[in-house]
Amino acid sequence: MHMATIAEARLKTRKDVLKLTIGEGDEELTVSILPPTKAMYEDMTALCGVLARVASGEDECADLGDLLSVVANVMSNNTSLTRVSAERLEAEGFDVVDVLEFANAFACFVKELAKPKN
Repeated sequence: MHMATIAEARLKTRKDVLKLTIGEGDEELTVSILPPTKAMYEDMTALCGVLARVASGEDECADLGDLLSVVANVMSNNTSLTRVSAERLEAEGFDVVDVLEFANAFACFVKELAKPKN
């Protein structure tokens, strides 16, 4: 069974959505993630803090289930109202590296949203 990673997922930002495709074949799922709510933004900011502490050695590990729950919640805020679960992400093979890469893509998305529109 092929496990998808964020590196293999197709991430695109365009027109105020972050497009993400995970899985393949009949299991493929594409979502167009909408701009985050304030609570989602705060959750992702906290998630990035956890990842930074793990990377710096301040914390030994992070609970992958908790991280995937935050990512799944943000992914579930999409134009098609498709619910993405932490279990689905885990089944697709998401790990801490994928969470970090999603967090980076999310940060770029939010940065683009914050730019003034001319």
